[in-house]
Amino acid sequence: MQQNDFVDSAAAINSHFTDSGLFGMTIEGPGSHSAELMQVLLQEMHRLREPIPDVELIRAKNILKMNVLMAMERQDERLEEIARNFMTFGNLTFAQYCDRIDAVTSQ
Repeated sequence: MQQNDFVDSAAAINSHFTDSGLFGMTIEGPGSHSAELMQVLLQEMHRLREPIPDVELIRAKNILKMNVLMAMERQDERLEEIARNFMTFGNLTFAQYCDRIDAVTSQ
């Protein structure tokens, strides 16, 4: 998305629960390029069906683990992260959480 000069920003929304989840994407840019913005977003959504290269998968796993660790540094977020993981997974240590992250494949 960032290869197009008319894209000001793009982001993904991802929330997971024990029995469901929410995923979405947002894209921002000038209204004069609304058709092009929609086309870029649709192309990116279509690319989600393609296999993820190993390099990208490893990078995403490392970013996820880093984000969890960084959240655990702040007391208010640490409690929220612990509660969210307990509600989602039950009793789960960070090492077990990492094992689950590492078990994800591009398939």
